[in-house]
Amino acid sequence: MTTPPPAIAVVTDAAAQPAHLLDRAAAAISLDRLVRAALKAKDSNRQVVIVPAMAGFAKRSPAMTDPALVEHLADHLYALGADSVVIGTTESSDAMWAENRDVFMRADLLGYRYVTPAGRDYDIVDLSEDAEESPFPEDGVLCGVPLSAIWQNAAFRIVFAANRTDVADGFALTLGTLLSVLPGRDKDSLYVRQRNPGAVVRALLAAAPVDLALIDGCVSSHGEGGCSQPLPLDTHTIIVARDPYQADQVGALKMGLDPNVSRLWQVPGDDGDAMIGSLRPYADWINVSPRARDAARRRQKDAALDRSAIPVLQAVDEALFPFRNEANARLNGWLRQFLSADAAPGRGTYALLGLILAQLAEARTAWQTMFAKDAIIRSPAALNVRAENIDDAEWRKIAPAIARQRALLRGCIADEEGLRWRMIDDAVLFDCVRRFPLPLGVFAAAVPVNRTIQFMNDYIGGEALTVARDTEGRVTRQLERNLYLPQPNFTALLGGSVIDVTKIETIRYGAGRQSMAWQTLFSENDSALADDGLVEFAGVGDDTVVTIFARQHFRQPALVEAIDLSRFPALHDWLVTDAYRRFASRTFANLEAVLEGRDVRIGKPAARIDAEEPLPVDSLAAIAERLRDDLPDDWIEALRSRVDGNHKDQPVPTRIDADGLRHFSGRAGGEADVRMTRGAVSGLLNDMTRAVAVDLGIRS
Repeated sequence: MTTPPPAIAVVTDAAAQPAHLLDRAAAAISLDRLVRAALKAKDSNRQVVIVPAMAGFAKRSPAMTDPALVEHLADHLYALGADSVVIGTTESSDAMWAENRDVFMRADLLGYRYVTPAGRDYDIVDLSEDAEESPFPEDGVLCGVPLSAIWQNAAFRIVFAANRTDVADGFALTLGTLLSVLPGRDKDSLYVRQRNPGAVVRALLAAAPVDLALIDGCVSSHGEGGCSQPLPLDTHTIIVARDPYQADQVGALKMGLDPNVSRLWQVPGDDGDAMIGSLRPYADWINVSPRARDAARRRQKDAALDRSAIPVLQAVDEALFPFRNEANARLNGWLRQFLSADAAPGRGTYALLGLILAQLAEARTAWQTMFAKDAIIRSPAALNVRAENIDDAEWRKIAPAIARQRALLRGCIADEEGLRWRMIDDAVLFDCVRRFPLPLGVFAAAVPVNRTIQFMNDYIGGEALTVARDTEGRVTRQLERNLYLPQPNFTALLGGSVIDVTKIETIRYGAGRQSMAWQTLFSENDSALADDGLVEFAGVGDDTVVTIFARQHFRQPALVEAIDLSRFPALHDWLVTDAYRRFASRTFANLEAVLEGRDVRIGKPAARIDAEEPLPVDSLAAIAERLRDDLPDDWIEALRSRVDGNHKDQPVPTRIDADGLRHFSGRAGGEADVRMTRGAVSGLLNDMTRAVAVDLGIRS
């Protein structure tokens, strides 16, 4: 009996050339047989598409797939009978702040020659240019997003990743490279910040499965800075698998990482498939520390700060990819002198900077939560559960369970605003009532009971999915994911997180009464242990009485838990009463606004695929241009004098290198050091002033 070929192969040989390693890896999983079978099944379109990693900002960058290996693979595919081989990718977020990052210019500058070593022509294609109508389901995370026809119709699809660390996800391998088939330039915003990236890659693979996943580990990119500050390491390895999840699993293990550290790797690989090769971790490998990964994800929650930070942290060969904005170029050049030397373990400069940026992002978010809610970006968080995975018994038991919980409020006296509450096992049970002078039919037509949660105070996003309707077309079963600002809001100042809860809901319609009951399935970010409840509309004469009940148990910041406010009953009761009075009054005010046809949502809508927002630095440049036109001439002249002036405290550099960095000789301690420090700070401020002056058109 013939032994089937392995599904995964790891080929390592320090003495072999990269092309030979690739050939051996391909032979190990019988690539020839796989490709010939796929081409035979698609006689009308014998085209193979390769999607490599093109994240490099310099030739021979370890953060990208080696173009020579991609071209060698193309030759092999032609020899197997492919009619055409195309290299596909799309523009990514970096095209918004760096020149020459469109698909064709980037490929040319990074070393793609449009002809293989054997003289066969191949094409570079922009997979966003032929994007067809969305192939994704209406209830999916990529609903409405188009996808390349070339990618969908290919006879054989290959993702060829670079072997690299990633500052937010630990590693960026085939699943990260797969995101480059999606349209929309600002991929960081569209598919990472605004969506669950793990759900995004699952949807992509369901619509157009990958036939082969390759990882170029001949020269890898490791280090604390991830792809932003790539640090090359000779690892002499090629990893190949039929499943990208398996490829990334093996790639992570070779780095000494648990693949679960990545938000993209959310479906485990099949450990039962055969593999050959060693999983021994690479020697001398440096991973991004858990603290640095956490800081990067915290920074990503503030889209404006994250989009501003990325270009100034990225190592760039400016001769190939100049910055679009002078301010980014200046800041990047200044930081480069610190980050480029951060190769040795233990330096931690990048990690420290990441922590500072994370703290700034959280401080800004906390300020917005407390004082500027209209500036918060809404989150279209996708559902993270499927209706078919929920038993019918789960739906039927919701209403009785909520009724039992509500009965625990018996005996509690409502205050003058109609609120009553009590604590049971660290959870708050409360209800509140408000009477609206409208008949139930009129009220319910304007305020659909199944959407009531979306009208509640501090709701900032989520998604609802209708699971069942009655004979009149009304929603009777619903899944919903809700995101709210930290509760109470002041906990945002202490590190409180957004409340993220996925719920199962049943809706009932009766004579003179409508209600929706819900129970918590889980919390994606572990912010809620429970958020169960009920909303009820009851017709009373010509009025509608709205009752809201909930049992809530939210995790509090470590400092709040350490203080243990239950030790101070008077303070604790005042804080709880104040928080739920605010919730009740603002929620009922929202319902009144909905009745009047007003939009009650807080925050700003997230960027859309067809309406990407400019980078913050570009917005500042536009403001500077307007100021240049509006400021009086004498003010412009004064700024020109400030830019061109000399400062007596600024030290004179011994030389200025090709990157514009100034070098100074050492001095003795004492007053000389004070003058040196003052001069260095003055020099930085002077450089920033020059950058602003360039935006104003004063200097070239």
